[in-house]
Amino acid sequence: MIGKTSVQYQYADTVIQLFTKAPLKGKVKTRLEPILTQDEIVSLYKNLIADRVKQVIGKSFCPLNVWAALDAKHEFFLDLQNQYPIEIFPQVGIDLGERMHYAVQRGLNQYQKVILLGGDCVSVDLDYLHQAVDALDHQSIVLGPAEDGGYVLLGTRVDCKAMFVEVDWGTDQVLKQTVEKLEQQNLQFCVLDTRWDLDRPEDLVRFQSDSNNINLLG
Repeated sequence: MIGKTSVQYQYADTVIQLFTKAPLKGKVKTRLEPILTQDEIVSLYKNLIADRVKQVIGKSFCPLNVWAALDAKHEFFLDLQNQYPIEIFPQVGIDLGERMHYAVQRGLNQYQKVILLGGDCVSVDLDYLHQAVDALDHQSIVLGPAEDGGYVLLGTRVDCKAMFVEVDWGTDQVLKQTVEKLEQQNLQFCVLDTRWDLDRPEDLVRFQSDSNNINLLG
């Protein structure tokens, strides 16, 4: 394991809160089942999370916390924690908005900037994360739009509960409603380029077309 005190982070004032689920059969990426078995989906999901952690920590980008649904003590997470200087927390809250707001609050207690990132946001690379963190030097909030109308990333240096309340999570209205709430709060924000998630069979085809992802397919 890389010692926590041995890492000199490029952005030591920023934490990435990686939102994910325990890799349980039938509980993750179920829309990929028409073309992948449950075992293949679990293997892919594990590889995606492990690769993200390695990418951020291995490049000494910034501290990273994993916020896990279903089972934060799953052996997969414990193995990651043994390999990398990360912390694992159970998601807390009734809906996604409450869970994200809780993670933001916890992050801002220790860091100046918090980046919420979905574990399946495969199109988000370090350059995109650099853009998000740097944007928070001038803006209160930064949003990374997703092609499906949600967002792949949300960065903040302020605790704004309003942007997580009364949002139709899981719909194509998420980004639009979030922007409206930020405007109502008179908060300065910026929007990055649109990216995509790995959710549907067509997304998997897109993912497979990139030779850099071959090792993640299991």
